[in-house]
Amino acid sequence: MLQKKLNFVLCIFGLLQNCYSQSYQRTAVLVRSETIPGENLFIRGGISHDIRPGCVENAELSACAIPIRHRRVPIAGESSAPYVWSQGDNYLDWYGAENYQGRFQGQIAAGTPMIWTTDSSSGPIVDIDGYGYTGLNVYGNHYWMLDVDMDCAKTEGNWFEFKVYTDPTSGWEPDITQSMACGGEAGGTRPFASTNHVAQCGKFNMFYYDNYGCIIGEIPTSTPTPLPPDNMCGTQKVVSGNAEASIVGGRPASLGRWPWMISLRYREGHACGANLISPKWAITAAHCLRGATPYGTWGAILRIGEHNRDVLEGIEGDYFIKNIIRHEGYGNGEVEGDNDVALLELTYPVDMASNYINTVCLPQGVGLDEFVGRECWAAGWGSTEGTGNARRLQEVQVPVYSDAECRNHFGADRISRRQICMGMDGASACGGDSGGPLQCLMNGRWLLAGITSWGSPGCAGPSVYMRISEYVDWIYANTGVSLVYTNSIK
Repeated sequence: MLQKKLNFVLCIFGLLQNCYSQSYQRTAVLVRSETIPGENLFIRGGISHDIRPGCVENAELSACAIPIRHRRVPIAGESSAPYVWSQGDNYLDWYGAENYQGRFQGQIAAGTPMIWTTDSSSGPIVDIDGYGYTGLNVYGNHYWMLDVDMDCAKTEGNWFEFKVYTDPTSGWEPDITQSMACGGEAGGTRPFASTNHVAQCGKFNMFYYDNYGCIIGEIPTSTPTPLPPDNMCGTQKVVSGNAEASIVGGRPASLGRWPWMISLRYREGHACGANLISPKWAITAAHCLRGATPYGTWGAILRIGEHNRDVLEGIEGDYFIKNIIRHEGYGNGEVEGDNDVALLELTYPVDMASNYINTVCLPQGVGLDEFVGRECWAAGWGSTEGTGNARRLQEVQVPVYSDAECRNHFGADRISRRQICMGMDGASACGGDSGGPLQCLMNGRWLLAGITSWGSPGCAGPSVYMRISEYVDWIYANTGVSLVYTNSIK
């Protein structure tokens, strides 16, 4: 009994690491936030009073606080602010410093401390210096980390809430309306509405400061690099019949019909289409990304597995963008809108095990007019001009123009050999379809013949796409992706 009392006292002061039950699980949180010298990030959280009554301004007595034990204890000890602030920090709570929490150079903690991290192993190391390299970060600089054992029994159905607190400058992070569906193999749908980030206990959780996106995966032991075999691209894993008989003049696509389709989103709203070409890369139109950044309040999000924007179907997931590569010739090509292509590197690889997610094949070696007469479809969530419900993925089968027909229709001075035309009056792409696919069937595989660039006024005629066969080498040079179905042409 005396030993139990001693252990209890040691636990309160954070001096004993193994003093908790099996309900504790390792939980990691990464938040991307660019800070200035002298700023520190803390998180405050638990369960909000809107979800659970009994929040009081005392972590040990509050029903909303969650017990934690810090795993990262730098060897540098007293020279490391996170080390000092982690001492005596036994709860994730909403109220700043706890009674027995350490002070760093006289500075009181503003909550549970986070550690600045990087993926570079050539400099400081978290376990030695208190910041820098850690194996949990394979994503780059400016990721602040929390790595703790958390009492999952005190969460709300294994979920907990938090906000970042930037000390001493910005204070509380603004309110967040987090995505319902998080990306990552653990993914998941948050079980309650919140104005905070919502994370899972026992998982790896990634967020961006003041951004609604979220990624939840398993605790990584190495860099995740799942890649599908080349011979699986361009296949529909699940094919079901279409519903009622729009993109303009089309019909609703069945679930899983175009598994590489992506909704490119800003501030939770659909902006453009995009196409998955590998678990870590997507391609869209460059004009969809004017002024876009990979992170921040207006950072773009890729919603993969989207189908009906009014219904959460359980396969959706929002993914952050690590890098944007616009074609260097965009804006200065031989015609206006030439080279309207951009590559998007995902921060976290997409789980390819889903029956509703796959990559599209790239059309290497396809001649100028070899898509003419093929079965080709356009798809997107763009305007239907009153011909259908744009919130549900629409598809339309379209004829592909020869290069000569395309030039004759729009004018030779407006079309380059890197562009391809499709569509007709009453069946075409429209606003919001930009970046989406023109996909053509060849020998049983769907090839990305083009991506939507621009079209006829009022969406009343053919649309112009960038001819992806002209960019396969550029794609490979920038991404290493070569999902080319080489036996596709007969």
